[in-house]
Amino acid sequence: MFRVFRPSWQLGAPIVDPRPAPWHRPDPLPLPLVTPRTVIDVLLDDDAPGLLEALEASREGLLAWTPAARGVPRDEAGVLDVIRELARRRGHAHPEGYDLAIFDRSAARRVLGGTGFFSLDETHRQAEVGYWLRDDEQGRGLCTEAVGHLISSGFDRWGFRRLLVGTDASNEASVRVAERLGLRKESHEIRSRWIPGRGWRDHAGFAVLADEWDHDRHRGPAA
Repeated sequence: MFRVFRPSWQLGAPIVDPRPAPWHRPDPLPLPLVTPRTVIDVLLDDDAPGLLEALEASREGLLAWTPAARGVPRDEAGVLDVIRELARRRGHAHPEGYDLAIFDRSAARRVLGGTGFFSLDETHRQAEVGYWLRDDEQGRGLCTEAVGHLISSGFDRWGFRRLLVGTDASNEASVRVAERLGLRKESHEIRSRWIPGRGWRDHAGFAVLADEWDHDRHRGPAA
C-alpha cells in the first residue's frame, strides 16, 4: 500500500512568506535634494522657459541617444504642458516613474539637465536611474555629482533596494557616469535596441544594491 504524504501547509501549519514588503513611495517626496553644486527637484510651471532653453541647447545630443526627445515640444507652451503632465503622473497611486530636473545651485532654478527614477518595480523594490546634462555644462562632473547623490537618496530616503542604469554602449559620456559612480556592469546586449537614424545598437546595463553602496562617498563598490 502506498502512503500519501501531504505538505505541512496542507496540515494546518502557518505559511511563512519570507518575501519583504513591496516598495511604497515616500510621502512627502524627499525633495528638493541639494548637492554641493546642484539641486534636484520636480519641475514647476515657472521652470518652462528654463527647461526649453536647456533642451534647445542639448537637442542634437539628446536626439542622438534618446529617441523620445523627438517628441519634446519646441515652444514654451508645449513644454509647460509636459511639466503639467509630469505633475499629474506623479499623483498616481502607482506611478511609472519620477521625472526630476537638475538645477544649478548657484543660479536660481537654472536647468542643467534631468534625472529621476523610472521603470519602477514595486515588488522587487528597484528602479532605473536616468540622466542627461545640457551640452554646454558637460565635462565638469555635474551629472556624476547629481546622480551619485540621487542614488544615495534613492536608497536612504526613497526606500529602493536596487537601482539600475541602462545606456547605449557607445554613449561614452553616459557610460563614464556609471563607471565613475562605481556601478557594477551586469550586461552588454548586442544590437538589442533600435534608435532611429542609428540602427540597432548595443545596450549596457549597470546596477548597484543598497547594502553595497557607500552612502558617504556616494559611490558604488567599483569606484
